[in-house]
Amino acid sequence: MVALSGGTVFNDCKQRTETVPEDHVYVMGDDRGKSPDCRDFGPIQTKNLLFEVLRTSNGRVFVKVEKKKTNRKDSKEAEDKN
Repeated sequence: MVALSGGTVFNDCKQRTETVPEDHVYVMGDDRGKSPDCRDFGPIQTKNLLFEVLRTSNGRVFVKVEKKKTNRKDSKEAEDKN
């Protein structure tokens, strides 16, 4: 994660500075030359995240990761197909 709501980030692919909208975050991949990330598809709405930002300190972001919730019916149907 590179920026939180209200933060700014320089998008080197589009050669412009972008401000992260309210209730969004800006993330970038580890292998930035090859992995698609927010530089390609834009900021991500926080409601779509599987983690919660706990705090930031000196440019570092600390998060709490939530387990992905699955629909039990969908999981059962997927198992039945295999």
